[in-house]
Amino acid sequence: MSLIKSQVLNEDLNNPIYNFIDRFAVKKMIDVNQSVKPYSKKEITGWLKQLQSQKSKLNKVESKELEWFLQKYDLEQNTTISKFGEFQYLDEKFSFRAIPIAGYEISSIGKNNGFSKKIGAHFEGWYKDLSLMFEYLDTGEFGNNIDIKKNLTSRTGHFIKNAPNGIEFSDVKGKIGYDFGYGNLSLKKEYVNLGSGKFGQLILSSKAASFPHIEFKLKPTDWMEIYYMHGWLNSLVIDSSKSFYYGTSSIEPRLYEEYKSKYIVANYITLKPNNWLNFSMGNSFIYSGDLRPEMFIPIMYFKVVDHNTGRGEVGDGNGLIYFDLAIKYPQNFKFYSILLIESLEIRKILSGIFYT
Repeated sequence: MSLIKSQVLNEDLNNPIYNFIDRFAVKKMIDVNQSVKPYSKKEITGWLKQLQSQKSKLNKVESKELEWFLQKYDLEQNTTISKFGEFQYLDEKFSFRAIPIAGYEISSIGKNNGFSKKIGAHFEGWYKDLSLMFEYLDTGEFGNNIDIKKNLTSRTGHFIKNAPNGIEFSDVKGKIGYDFGYGNLSLKKEYVNLGSGKFGQLILSSKAASFPHIEFKLKPTDWMEIYYMHGWLNSLVIDSSKSFYYGTSSIEPRLYEEYKSKYIVANYITLKPNNWLNFSMGNSFIYSGDLRPEMFIPIMYFKVVDHNTGRGEVGDGNGLIYFDLAIKYPQNFKFYSILLIESLEIRKILSGIFYT
């Protein structure tokens, strides 16, 4: 039970704005690629304004929801406002918003009880086509019903620190992005969600911790969208070749250790032949070692590059191919299916037909 909670107007998938936007996307009142999340604030504001132009099609509850979200997301409707600790500023060139975060929850599972508390702040700003975002949230969970590993829940896992009668962890997110009209380029430390799904995505979801990455979105036409991401991961594998002792002249020399480099790259191309059918395909690749320039090509079959560049099994990474089909038909319904392929050998599949 949440006793105190400040709703953060950021790109969190638990934000009610996602349910609101997705609801009208299924109704085909707005054109939204629901397979690539989080949505940017500029995208959300644009969709809300599209719904505002179709307000006659909304019922009373939906109209009130729309008005509420417009007040929160469309800064053009407000100038300088300060309420409940929230502050926002707007002029012709620059807009800024600061939101405090505070929360306290109690929970009970059988005879086990616990509570959690959180505190932090969210900042976001825009200058013309440049956007900035920073959010810090410090959380503590205490009691005898703490779920440390969170294996059987949709909640994100974190790197934790032990505390008296509980655990503590922090969540830090940030973004700097540039919007050029038909696409955007961003540097983020944020969660990534790829693939259709209501409470989680099979391809890539926010169940895992956020990580720094470069994100590129391109929408050259109404019927095609391209998404690309290259991220830096923590391998948690110590590179012994780069480890050494320092302060050897002292009584207690210290060991310097460094993790092996690890990266993730993914693309996701969506084709929309009409307003009720979306077909998406792409591939992802996790590799280690040196940063590889060919991995920065947005449209690439990354797994095959290993063999094509003569690497073979040396530095071989983990690749994945995926296909996503989403059908919005009939009205107010959406059906989707995802195919994931980790290993594919055509020779074995066609053995006895074309191969002997």
